[in-house]
Amino acid sequence: MPENQSPTPNVHLHKTVGIDCYDLHLPPEYKMDHHAHLCLVLDGGFTESWDDRSVWCGDGSLRISKPNQGHDLVFGSEPTRCLVFDLQAPYFDKCVHLWQPLTAHTFLQQKTFSALSYRLYTEINRTDEVSSIVVELLLREILARAAIGRTYRLQPPWLTKVYKTLQKSYREPVCISSMSRVFGIHRVHLNRAFHRHFGCMVSRYVQLLRLEHARHALSTSVLPIAPIAFDAGFTDQSHLTRLFKQQFGLSPAAYRNHRHASVA
Repeated sequence: MPENQSPTPNVHLHKTVGIDCYDLHLPPEYKMDHHAHLCLVLDGGFTESWDDRSVWCGDGSLRISKPNQGHDLVFGSEPTRCLVFDLQAPYFDKCVHLWQPLTAHTFLQQKTFSALSYRLYTEINRTDEVSSIVVELLLREILARAAIGRTYRLQPPWLTKVYKTLQKSYREPVCISSMSRVFGIHRVHLNRAFHRHFGCMVSRYVQLLRLEHARHALSTSVLPIAPIAFDAGFTDQSHLTRLFKQQFGLSPAAYRNHRHASVA
């Protein structure tokens, strides 16, 4: 932490696998320097600068900083909340083969990484022996997927259009067969290419977008859960509740209570 400003984070330690987890609530215009970690942006965002380059990391971004790689962060005009996972040296040694393919500055926008990070945060708050195993497996999965992602070739233009279409229409019913006809791509090839570039099938990606939409609404509104579920694209509240708990380890109601308690 820099000395000029020091927010008071909720700190969760998980020493079994050498991980420190910080739930940081950062004020506008906050500055942070040289710090190696995995960082998931929950709300707000920041600009990261190194050499003569800069990148904006907004809500839902996952930032992976390799060991001993410095960077300068300037947070935006709105308050920012991040989950920061510090991996201690012994853990780096165990996962060195996963870090090697990553560049010094790795930024990921896939919803799969966001969901995995939330699951990791949930498990870190538990203390049982099984949770320790799950934490390590989740971290390995995040790093492995990130490493694989660095080797992907540029996605074809039609796949970019599919991605943008899903980003805009995920709350509506999605039919892969209809999309394949629209873009002139066989549905099997479409799904395989999407999985290769984005880490999951189209249906799973739509589900993750809907879950993220619901999560954000639960965090930022006082609407009842049923209309949130419907607005996000789920058939009903029970549909959302079942998938939300599978993904994040908490029911929508429990997540909302936890989120509001952490902000208070």
